[in-house]
Amino acid sequence: MRYAVLLVATGLLLSFGMAHATVPDATYCSVTPCDTYGAVLVCPDYSISAGAVDPVVDIEFTVNVRNASNDPIPGAFVQTVLGTPGNHHVCNDAVLTATTDGAGNAVFNIAAGGCTIAAGAAVQIVANSVTIRTYDAVKSPDLIGSGDSDGIVSLEDFSFFAGTYGSTTDPCTDYKGSGMTELEDFSVFARCYGRLCEELAP
Repeated sequence: MRYAVLLVATGLLLSFGMAHATVPDATYCSVTPCDTYGAVLVCPDYSISAGAVDPVVDIEFTVNVRNASNDPIPGAFVQTVLGTPGNHHVCNDAVLTATTDGAGNAVFNIAAGGCTIAAGAAVQIVANSVTIRTYDAVKSPDLIGSGDSDGIVSLEDFSFFAGTYGSTTDPCTDYKGSGMTELEDFSVFARCYGRLCEELAP
């Protein structure tokens, strides 16, 4: 009888340990480079010149999911949740979910446009149903069009970006969170210029 009780207790402890191992701890998780920018960058992914979907490397980010023991969690289900999706043109092929690899990493390159600045509510990164990050901003070079974005990074968008260059007037064009729209931000805009959502391609 004691042996049976011991087996049950051991089984419960092992089950608890296994369950605990798959619960993310935000303290040990990271989102690179979004943690540095304080924002998630997005950009339409279709290139007219390439004639194909060609994601922009500058907006790629990696979510690393870890538990309270600072061990990576492989197979974790990760979601990027836009807090105000009405402000964005999300491309039909945009991928907002992923599963972590053996090192606990999931890579995102979100095909979308628009900008939302909302304290603590612009975007959430959720892993295994645990919110591991909340950012105040989602930003894209596709900012001016029909409404806040139209799924195309065009001359109209460049005109708006150029009007803020060298100033602190608009956080939506300060992609890298330095407090000013500057050369690094122009680099992001330049790589997105001419991109559009695949469904809008001629």
